[in-house]
Amino acid sequence: MELTHFTQQTFRTLMTCMSRPGTKEALQKDAMIDGIYAETMSVLRTMLDGEVTFAVVGQAPRLQQEVMAWTGANVSEVADADFILVPQHTDEAQIVEAIQQAKIGDLVDPQYSATLIVEVVAETSQQWQLTGPGIQDNTIIPLAITPNIVAARAARNKEFPLGVDMIFVNEHGEVVALPRTTKAEGVEQ
Repeated sequence: MELTHFTQQTFRTLMTCMSRPGTKEALQKDAMIDGIYAETMSVLRTMLDGEVTFAVVGQAPRLQQEVMAWTGANVSEVADADFILVPQHTDEAQIVEAIQQAKIGDLVDPQYSATLIVEVVAETSQQWQLTGPGIQDNTIIPLAITPNIVAARAARNKEFPLGVDMIFVNEHGEVVALPRTTKAEGVEQ
């Protein structure tokens, strides 16, 4: 498939997930690079270009160089990045710290906030109840993130319209998005 059509299709998939939080959609595979899922690369090639910055959480200079080569985006520190990539095997403490450092925009320009692209595993017993715009009443989804990550996200998103958006990609190429307007609460099992 031609790159333009590929990225347009990926963008539509991401917008469906953002407008309907908790909706799980399938991504197509893109370039394979060591350290991230091929579907994560689909998201990166769609969202990143020479006008934006990105950071990779953890020590991954080779991964940064490859993402920069494929997308043309500029490497930045986490606190200044437009997009923050969190590879699957990233430590929970590093993820929480990245969320705490991520830019949230300001009241004049809330769009100057960060989007975190987080790789997760598909199999999980952790259930989250989501509420907010785009969700009728509530929806419950399985998502392999910890209560500490959800709490850090909630703290950054407490002053709407400020906050961070999060896109989760699993190893099966499924994507789920949690925009800043979505509230997530753990479900007792």
